[in-house]
Amino acid sequence: MKVIIEQGDEFVCLKTLRMQKDNSIAYIKGYVYQSDHDGCITNCEGDKHHQWDSGKLFRKHFLYLK
Repeated sequence: MKVIIEQGDEFVCLKTLRMQKDNSIAYIKGYVYQSDHDGCITNCEGDKHHQWDSGKLFRKHFLYLK
């Protein structure tokens, strides 16, 4: 099932996610994150343009709430 990320949607993080570039934590397990722009989920650092496609990696780390 494909999830389309739309502004205002909320997601719970299922597994802490680190950035490959610098190993910084982008999303923390158990926290709820919001989409402030279509196709994006705002991360721990407040980056509102962190883009996601709804593939396997997305579904492994996030659960759609509303």
